[in-house]
Amino acid sequence: MPETATAPRLPSPARSSASLRLGLAPDVWLARDAGRAVLVRWPRSRTLARWDAATEELLTRLGSPEGVEADPGLLDGGPALPGTDLPEQLLDDGWLTVTVGTGSAHGVTVLPRRRPPHRRPRSVPQPHLSRHAVLVPADDGWRLEAPHSWCDLRFPDLEQTHRCLEGPGRTGLEEQLLLWCGVLVDPREEREDLGHRQWSAHELWFHERSRRYRRERGFGGTFWARGAFPPPPLRPDGAAAVTVRFDPVDPATIGARSLSLHRALEDRRSVRRHDDEAPLDRHRLGEFLHRTARLRLAQEVDGVEYGSKPYPSGGSVYETELYLLVRRVQGLSPGLWRYDPAEHGLAPVREGLGHPDVAALLREAAHSSTVDAPPQVTVLMAPRFGRILWKYEQMGYAVMLKHVGVLMQTMYLVATDMGLAACAIGSGDSDLFSRATGLDPLECTSVGELLLGTPHPDERFQERPA
Repeated sequence: MPETATAPRLPSPARSSASLRLGLAPDVWLARDAGRAVLVRWPRSRTLARWDAATEELLTRLGSPEGVEADPGLLDGGPALPGTDLPEQLLDDGWLTVTVGTGSAHGVTVLPRRRPPHRRPRSVPQPHLSRHAVLVPADDGWRLEAPHSWCDLRFPDLEQTHRCLEGPGRTGLEEQLLLWCGVLVDPREEREDLGHRQWSAHELWFHERSRRYRRERGFGGTFWARGAFPPPPLRPDGAAAVTVRFDPVDPATIGARSLSLHRALEDRRSVRRHDDEAPLDRHRLGEFLHRTARLRLAQEVDGVEYGSKPYPSGGSVYETELYLLVRRVQGLSPGLWRYDPAEHGLAPVREGLGHPDVAALLREAAHSSTVDAPPQVTVLMAPRFGRILWKYEQMGYAVMLKHVGVLMQTMYLVATDMGLAACAIGSGDSDLFSRATGLDPLECTSVGELLLGTPHPDERFQERPA
């Protein structure tokens, strides 16, 4: 059987004044079996060409806290150590950290995420910090995360961070390292290239953070909060009771008059203008909610409640709550309501449209839809964050946005089938929602909106994009 263990950490030589040191990247494991050695860092592995006493000693030193002192010329493409090219091979393959300073606990450390570009000196007259770089606190100091780059940077404290990033304070070797990492750039590169200009810092960081496995934390459905916090229930605690219950919906009747899926997809479009002379009524609103968001099934597995609704949800957690801002619906009072998918009814949140934050929400919906007339109904999609973040690490918010997207498409198709006007809007005011509902924005707030009503008589189907 193979013997698997972390790279051994044995005593190293005393710290020297060398300015460049190499070490094994975090979470690298060494697996050995009958003279063969493999480095493993999920999801990659590398079989070493040979395994002898010299290689074992080198990997032991690379895995120690001090690492291995290397020639600064390594950053110019030169060798790291005399007599062996293994350190350069591992560095070029993304297995090693590089620290500029007086030891692994001081100075800036490069943490590779993938294979680096070719090591060659760069000359930039007035390098600037990349517009994509984001500085965040970490357990081991501060991280400068560069989602456009092949690596992140670790600093022991803010003083070192500021000194290294500010032009007058950094050394030539540090500047060379930052240029290699893509953290320092020629400002024209990011100003004149669409690939860079199209990304804001937070969007690129969010994209990279939610798509990449990060070794210092778990990723995905780890159930990280189990044992520390109780799982949030499928239905919110302490919610107001349902006061409006919708009529039962007959599936046979719906099936007899429904469009084909092909027809619904082809006819779907965004309709922003509503017909207040013949507004949506309570029965049709109930049918719409029944077909898009009702709770079909609830069950508990290992102490966690799961559900089933007409649209898909990762892990069956169904974190998205629906709030309806009703302006004009026959048989239903205006106001802000919460849809209860288990009871298929509405619970009041704010009566009428007189509350200043409710009125502002209505104005915001009209403004975002680019029409003057306010919508008959604004559907506000508000995830209860704990339902999904209790289970998922790093990617949970991205999954919530995907859920909002599939729910919007489900609503579009059902609205098309019912002859209703639907229009998803691209922005909203989560602060207004929080004030209008009184909910804690860290626990539940809006991330998506859709307008619903009866189509204005002037709206006609035509071949155009939404």
